[in-house]
Amino acid sequence: MAVFLAVVLPTAPTSGAAGHRHDPAPGGAALDKAAATTADVAIIAETFGWTPAATRRHMLHQEAFGALVDETQARFPTMFAGAEHAEIPDSRSWIRFKGEVPAAARTLASASGLDVGLAGGGKFSATELTDRAVAVVRLLADAGHRPVNAEVTPAGTINVAANAPRQPGAVLPPALSEGVTLRFIEQPVAGDLHGYGGAPARNRSTGSVCTTGFSVEHRVTAETGITTAAHCDGMNQYTQPWSTVYDIDFPFRDQHIGGLGEVEWHATVDHSDLAEYYADNSPSERREVNSVESGTAINNLYCIYSRIGGTRVCDRVTSTSVVLFTTGLSWTLIGMDDKNAQPGDSGGPWSYQTEAVGTVVGWYWTLSGNHDAWSPAWLFDSALDVDVLVQ
Repeated sequence: MAVFLAVVLPTAPTSGAAGHRHDPAPGGAALDKAAATTADVAIIAETFGWTPAATRRHMLHQEAFGALVDETQARFPTMFAGAEHAEIPDSRSWIRFKGEVPAAARTLASASGLDVGLAGGGKFSATELTDRAVAVVRLLADAGHRPVNAEVTPAGTINVAANAPRQPGAVLPPALSEGVTLRFIEQPVAGDLHGYGGAPARNRSTGSVCTTGFSVEHRVTAETGITTAAHCDGMNQYTQPWSTVYDIDFPFRDQHIGGLGEVEWHATVDHSDLAEYYADNSPSERREVNSVESGTAINNLYCIYSRIGGTRVCDRVTSTSVVLFTTGLSWTLIGMDDKNAQPGDSGGPWSYQTEAVGTVVGWYWTLSGNHDAWSPAWLFDSALDVDVLVQ
């Protein structure tokens, strides 16, 4: 699918940027948070059969629950085992722990005023589960299995898939076997989403395409630019959406494939990079970026725009810890219920209203089907030493 997702691209010169080219704004001003929220609430309500009022409550609860999860994880890092937001409006969310639930965590949850259940008895913490998943994928890759995927489930188990036949060295030691289900199947188990047709980030030599993500600023040099996926090698041209007026040089700056996701960023030559992105199949659906998500939970709802399909789709988080070995070994990825991204979407934004959430990496297989995987925007600062631009 030669798709480029919600493209975060400049729409007007910033102060002091006189002479810099910028994206035309045929749709007028970028949508603010209120307008973007209305649009996404309508999509989510229609998708899940909820009323708009119930959907708004649910998304406000998601934000409040996210703050509680962030604080809980920060205060109990060795005991926090995972979090599940309510699957439907006005129902209970859960935070899970390794071992006993700390008394202080009960106090914290009670003070939040949210309908939250706390459950103990987990064998491993969330950090330990991710470390175990990485170790399994690394072992299988070293044995000759590539690609490989591993997904940490809400139950605290790990599902792993690799291509058959099983290689001689693909045997888990006892220390890694507990809670791990390993499947060798005769079909693709994971992949990147390179593209084959029009998209805003292009390799001039090969013609391959990907999608730009969010505008960023380097924390040391203050240079601005735009992200894309790290497997999008050689991207050196940005093509202006809804315009044939000009193309922009897109020089590579830095890349990360590893424990903080799979992402890279490029500068834009003589071009103003603003805190805005394209969120649907119309220039009038350009949106402001007002904030960056800080973490996530099972069942959280976020949205992706696939340009070739011409629609914006919202979906649930199914795993907060996915490990992939495709171009390289990357982890701390987020997995979704379904697969909505298509070839050409790699690097494009996941978001909710005017909040930057993450960027497309690729897809992976489980028994329930294929799933999107994306790199968290809240890790870009650690991965690349850049901050997502906000206004």
